[in-house]
Amino acid sequence: QTIEILKPEIVIHPGKAAPEKPESKPAAKPAQAGQDPSERLGAARSLLKESKISEAISHYDFLIKKKKSLAEIVEDLTQAVADNPLDVSLVKTLGDAYMKSNNLESALDAYSRAEALLQ
Repeated sequence: QTIEILKPEIVIHPGKAAPEKPESKPAAKPAQAGQDPSERLGAARSLLKESKISEAISHYDFLIKKKKSLAEIVEDLTQAVADNPLDVSLVKTLGDAYMKSNNLESALDAYSRAEALLQ
């Protein structure tokens, strides 16, 4: 199961890289409300304090996918997991943050812990 969780994060690079094609950039979109990383992080922290864990995780997930504020997210989620040691979603999200931070060992530890909680 741990391998299945990690498959989307694994990238295999060929021996020789193909020449990169220049990508056309889409026109800039106007900033959407709630898309600013500092706003999202603040919202996630507020929601955690209010014990609205699933709502907080949605903000953390957004930031993790964008690779924004990863060090702060790891710190927040580490504390949240310490406060809520049986919450599988927090442990899994912490694993996701470690994975995006290229900390594979800690990610595997978190995913293994989440898997153990499910049993």
